[in-house]
Amino acid sequence: SANKALLSQIKEAVNDGMPSLAECGGFMYLHDKVADKNGKAFDLAGVVDAECSYKGRLVRFGYIQLSFENGAYYDVDDLRGHEFHYYDSTLPGGCCMATKPGSVKSWNCMISRGKSLWGFPHLYYPSSPVFAQRFAAAVKEYDGRVTGKGENTL
Repeated sequence: SANKALLSQIKEAVNDGMPSLAECGGFMYLHDKVADKNGKAFDLAGVVDAECSYKGRLVRFGYIQLSFENGAYYDVDDLRGHEFHYYDSTLPGGCCMATKPGSVKSWNCMISRGKSLWGFPHLYYPSSPVFAQRFAAAVKEYDGRVTGKGENTL
């Protein structure tokens, strides 16, 4: 939280449309604030207009299958992942429904903004090559726009 220059650069890049994937701690980093176990809040990137705080217990745990709402850039039907965290957000997102395999237990999660996707789930990319290909294409497109070369220069 002390590196204000980095926080500002990340916020600027994301707000400029740079595709990003933020899982768990990265998702927390994008929030306005994160409060530690003692309740002390730290200012962070301010991309997600919400706060994270420690809950003193495991909030969600286990393998999940994600299903996207219609219209999300990453609308794929085979993305899997897992969650394991003691923090929660005042805005966990709602562009996906996480369902525990073999169970009826499910919850809304993930924030989709343009070609970015952020949330607590740790994604298992081999479960959806299409998802990974879409992200790579979004990065290539962004790089071409920023560099003016129209090709991936990464």
